[in-house]
Amino acid sequence: MWAWGTDQHVRFWSRRQLHETFVHRLDLELASGATSYVDPAVAFDAIDEFLANIKADRDICLVLARGKTPN
Repeated sequence: MWAWGTDQHVRFWSRRQLHETFVHRLDLELASGATSYVDPAVAFDAIDEFLANIKADRDICLVLARGKTPN
């Protein structure tokens, strides 16, 4: 199973989708003026995921910019 970053397991995508949904939900709530609740554990994990994968994100962007596909 392919994923960017060091975690090459299915759990990568479950975690990634949690954080994507979390960020877009907060964006929608802030835009509509609604009060948002942020679970501290989810927020911490989202930051941890970002920092753990930032190098891989950069590397995959460079590969795609050259018109290639990731391995």
